[in-house]
Amino acid sequence: DDDDDDDDDNDDEKEEEKSDLDNINEENYKESKKEEPYFERQKWEMCLLHSLNALYQQPRFTSKDMDEICTKLAPNKIINPHKSVFQTGNYDANVLMSVLESEGVDVQWFDSRKAKNEIKLNDDFLCPDNKYKFLGFILNNPHKRMIVFNRRHWLTIKRIKGIWYNLDSRQKKPMKYASKQEIQKLEDWLIDALVNNDAQLMICRTKKKEKQSHHLNHHHPSISSIASPTSPKCTWNV
Repeated sequence: DDDDDDDDDNDDEKEEEKSDLDNINEENYKESKKEEPYFERQKWEMCLLHSLNALYQQPRFTSKDMDEICTKLAPNKIINPHKSVFQTGNYDANVLMSVLESEGVDVQWFDSRKAKNEIKLNDDFLCPDNKYKFLGFILNNPHKRMIVFNRRHWLTIKRIKGIWYNLDSRQKKPMKYASKQEIQKLEDWLIDALVNNDAQLMICRTKKKEKQSHHLNHHHPSISSIASPTSPKCTWNV
């Protein structure tokens, strides 16, 4: 019984610390300078949460939101397979897809085998269909710990006011790519991660708002119900 009480105390402490994390993210947003991108530093295994907030450039989601999605994905599981059993995050790709689908985001899983020939950080690659607007990349990238690859890490790469940023939460601050040489360096790094590091790339886009006609009132389906012919569903897990 004493062990059970200790486990309950630990869970309560984790929840309090996660609440503190959400409050810190909110304060960082309020205090951040408008000319600087919104950025969250890594906490526990919350990299997917940090990546989603970096994608939207605001503390749009909290750890509570992520945990609720995990529960919806596996409502009858004692041990939820979509997050860490230690309540430290480590959310999987199913959580990512659920969040973005609920936000009306079109997600294209990019075939890494085409990286060398197709990846270009220009509008032709980012938005081949002018009905959509590029929101950002979310990359799932393995990283080494104790020499071997045993962790996969979520990060966001985003273009903000014409300048590219790597908003990896493991960094102390965003990495900025403004010049042509710097953008080419980012492009080369991205290709290398996909080809040589088994990274997985999600291209996130939102549908542009269509102008409403004064004479017609046709109903347009939401983007979540539209499947892009070049955007296969993400089926891999981490």
